Amino acid sequence: MSKLSVEERELLTAAYKYAVKNEIPLTKVSWALSSVIDRPDNAIYHKLKGLDGEVEVELDQVPDRTEYKEVEAPLEDRLGEVVKVEAVSVRTYGVVCAVEGTTRTLLLHISEVANEFIQDLAEYVEQGDKFNAMLIVNPQEELGLSTRRVAPLTQKRTITRQTADKEG
Repeated sequence: MSKLSVEERELLTAAYKYAVKNEIPLTKVSWALSSVIDRPDNAIYHKLKGLDGEVEVELDQVPDRTEYKEVEAPLEDRLGEVVKVEAVSVRTYGVVCAVEGTTRTLLLHISEVANEFIQDLAEYVEQGDKFNAMLIVNPQEELGLSTRRVAPLTQKRTITRQTADKEG
């Protein structure tokens, strides 16, 4: 392995301290670092082992795993919960919605919008609308949304053939 840059040496030193503090095998750390430092993991492992006598690990200064922010449960584990969503795209079959506080988008199927037959979904929801929806499992056993089970959306406007022609 060629000479390390200053940044690579600092990264290896920090990784070494973290591994020792949290009792993580150096093989795992070297494998993870091989994607960051473009070198083989076995070469990184030997560099980490070489730090064994050089780096003093002060256990009080290395952050413990428990200090990291707790991650919110995945949406699949939150079925039945009501979440805030924003309409990203209105389609003929449903509304693609972004779930607030996550990077996920889920489908609000047309059958889960209201308790009535819906001819045109654009009469009920527009792109950018924000509303509450319940996390459900749809008939295809996928995670989806329902407003019908919380507070059904109501018809906002009526789009006639003439209005649609003017807009499009």
